[in-house]
Amino acid sequence: MDVNHVYNWLIQSERRKTILVNFHQPLTATQIARCTAITLDSCLHLLWGLIVYGVLYYVNAATRYSRLYWLTDLGKVSQRKLREKQALRPLAHSFPDIPWDLYSSVCYSHRSAVLRSLHGPMQAAAVKRRAVFQNPQLRMSANNVRDVMRYLLSTGIARRVEVRKKAHPRYELTDLGRTFQQLLVGTKTR
Repeated sequence: MDVNHVYNWLIQSERRKTILVNFHQPLTATQIARCTAITLDSCLHLLWGLIVYGVLYYVNAATRYSRLYWLTDLGKVSQRKLREKQALRPLAHSFPDIPWDLYSSVCYSHRSAVLRSLHGPMQAAAVKRRAVFQNPQLRMSANNVRDVMRYLLSTGIARRVEVRKKAHPRYELTDLGRTFQQLLVGTKTR
């Protein structure tokens, strides 16, 4: 499609403009809804329209849940035009080469809360306390953290650290886990 045609379609809706202006990395629909304060159902409908118009595409199209959306070249041009019109500086679209299917699997609430909370070697109970401190509405137990840690260990996102004379193991993030953590923190602050 023509850039001007798509741009004119975008500026007809404040919500489409809000979504496109805030795109800074591949995001799930839930993350976009949280960043833009648009309800999830409305956000999904708007994202569908943006895909139909060729502004967005699925980074992990084979995944059924937690699909990640990202800008096409047409979307990047439209975003740049929108940000210029609103006197906002352009966004740098550089992020690491990671397995995006695996990243989308850690975007669920408990998994992302554990990843955001894990700093240095920590026990499951300490991760839980930190996660609940960061988000008081989060309902999570230390057993939930242990379940998440099993998943993170099996995927190579975290590793077990044995500490002598300690009954419970401690966990820390691998390099891939730290990269995921940085991406998740970027979705929380916007």
